Amino acid sequence: MLTEDKSIIDPTATDAQKATTQVSIDKWVKANKISILIIKSSKDPTMSGGISEKVNAKDLLAVIKHQFERSVKSRQYSCLCQLLSLKYDESENVKMHIFKIFKLVLQLRELGLSIDDTLMVHLVVFSLPKSFEMFQVHY
Repeated sequence: MLTEDKSIIDPTATDAQKATTQVSIDKWVKANKISILIIKSSKDPTMSGGISEKVNAKDLLAVIKHQFERSVKSRQYSCLCQLLSLKYDESENVKMHIFKIFKLVLQLRELGLSIDDTLMVHLVVFSLPKSFEMFQVHY
């Protein structure tokens, strides 16, 4: 019911059809009001500013979906920037550095940006400093 538009009564319909349509409209109006209340009460407060008032739940869900898609792109960009700028500074062990890279790759995969394992290995090798030159050459 949330994905449907509100029905309208056909003026040429019979009285029985009009009554059936009116029952459908009444159910839709009630479900729409409840849905809007649930959506508004369950959304994150940080999203409230970017969501305008909508008359029906279908439009409200479309706005939230659009806003979420923009949010995903910005998080993808942020994770990708972190991944590409990450350099091993030898203040921690290499294993922890590799885990950081792996964690960023997993976050990107969850956000729909696929980075295969071979590219991840190349990024790890690329992020190592000059002191790992022999390792890089042999790789």
